[in-house]
Amino acid sequence: MERNSHIINHTLRIFLIASILAGIVVQLNSTIDSIVVGQYIGADSISVVTLAMPIVNLLLLPTVMIMMGSSILMAPALGNQDYKRSDELVMTASVFFLILNALILILLYIFTDQISALITQDPRLAPMLRSYLSFAFIGTVFAIFANCWSQFVKICGQPRIVLIFVIVFIISNLAFDILLVRGFGVGIRGIALGSSVAAIIAFGVMVPFLRRPPKPFRFEIPAPRMLLKLLGEITRTGLPAILGGISTIILTLGLNTIVLHTMGADGMFPLSICMQLFLIAMLLYTGTGSCVTGIGGIMLGEHDYDGVMRLIRSTTRTVIIGSVIAMAVLIAIPGPIANLFGADEQLRALSIAPIRIFSLLLIPAGIIMIMANAFMLLGFNKLAGLVQAAILLSVLPLAALLPRWNAAWIWYALPAGMTIALIIGALASVYVYRHWKRDDAGGLTVSVNYSRESVNQNLALMTGHIGSLKLDAQLETALTHCVEEIMVHELEMALQCGKSGCFDIGLSRSGERLTITVKSIGKAYNPLIEYNPGAADANLSMMIVEGFCRSIDYRYRNGVNSLYLNF
Repeated sequence: MERNSHIINHTLRIFLIASILAGIVVQLNSTIDSIVVGQYIGADSISVVTLAMPIVNLLLLPTVMIMMGSSILMAPALGNQDYKRSDELVMTASVFFLILNALILILLYIFTDQISALITQDPRLAPMLRSYLSFAFIGTVFAIFANCWSQFVKICGQPRIVLIFVIVFIISNLAFDILLVRGFGVGIRGIALGSSVAAIIAFGVMVPFLRRPPKPFRFEIPAPRMLLKLLGEITRTGLPAILGGISTIILTLGLNTIVLHTMGADGMFPLSICMQLFLIAMLLYTGTGSCVTGIGGIMLGEHDYDGVMRLIRSTTRTVIIGSVIAMAVLIAIPGPIANLFGADEQLRALSIAPIRIFSLLLIPAGIIMIMANAFMLLGFNKLAGLVQAAILLSVLPLAALLPRWNAAWIWYALPAGMTIALIIGALASVYVYRHWKRDDAGGLTVSVNYSRESVNQNLALMTGHIGSLKLDAQLETALTHCVEEIMVHELEMALQCGKSGCFDIGLSRSGERLTITVKSIGKAYNPLIEYNPGAADANLSMMIVEGFCRSIDYRYRNGVNSLYLNF
């Protein structure tokens, strides 16, 4: 039986839900803050929160780089069973996360007046902004740090813990915002303090998982030389995330300036709607992107290159389907959508065409996000940065040129520029595919139905493949016996539990190590623990397998049992 994407798609669904929910946390954090201060402090406080966010996000770009770089490097280490490297990456990211943000906070505290003056000199807003700015940064740092660790936990394959983290964070943030702002009268600083407390409480949700054997991470700080070496790797890998963030900031500021100059305040309303809609779409795009780097990273570490390509195709298909549905909604009911944002009749009429035109950029934007994350995963970081910069370099010139002929044409700059960037990304993809170094000698993965006929067919296929590798006779015998025993074991367990569907079994090489990987969907079931070697009815299949293998490793990730037999 040829391989199918059944297990990959199952993992993708679970991981994607957790990723989207994590993105919702980041967005809801600022939304909840705005609602609370608007209700209990006043309208000016909402303006202060809005004014502070761009500078806070700009200061957090190095933090985003560390989080992205460490996550992308961590997943292949887990897939390759190199848990020491995974631990070192996590601890390096955490150490420099704290050091970097402490330095930024000190500088922000020293230069608060100067930064506030650059943002606004309004006599009503400036004093509130000076009071709020450093506290806003602290609250966001706590939230990002907790989210960073939720990302690590998610890559370890525990989306349920991430879901609980999300729920606890949102509820705690709302509760402490109201308590501090209204109950204790702390003022606008209370919402930043509330976010900090909520992040600490939500982080506590993950502590039992981090402490429960087998512990996913060993909390040991690497030696200084190793810390600096890993920081260099993390920086190079995460740099495209900073470039993407800077490009987004410049693009937003540039579009604001051009639209104001071309169409005035009336043009800003439909642009604001489009930007808010794009933020919603980004929940899907960043979610699928993290699936590529998270799930794909683990498969890359497993040397499952066919699985990586299948995952990229599945995530691309998911993005296209989601974008088409969103396009259909935006094209069908742009008026009611404008009304949701408070449009009167005049603004509603002005917004209909821009919303419909804006919908055309969703498909190319989503595909570009998949490309950028795939390039980072495969080590083509410069191309990932190029693709993201191409959006800025394509959209802004078109936005500046098209209104010279017709002011309304400015809206076409968004989908047209995004399409140009997509073409550049497609050309880059051809280059990546041709130059991607895949050490897949001896690799093969098949999908096996839970039936004796399918097991027998695929057993013959796997043993024939093992024989073609011209291995040492003793190693060939060990591999053949283990493949047979583990396949029979999977079938017997499935028949006992009434499971349907299929499981994947593959053979891969990592240096001198050969690994048989078995993956099956279902409740956590570690065959090394479930059977009792001392009992009369001991599971002979697993005893035989243990005798042949150099080492055996078991992991439960995203609802999938993963068993690694190493030779």
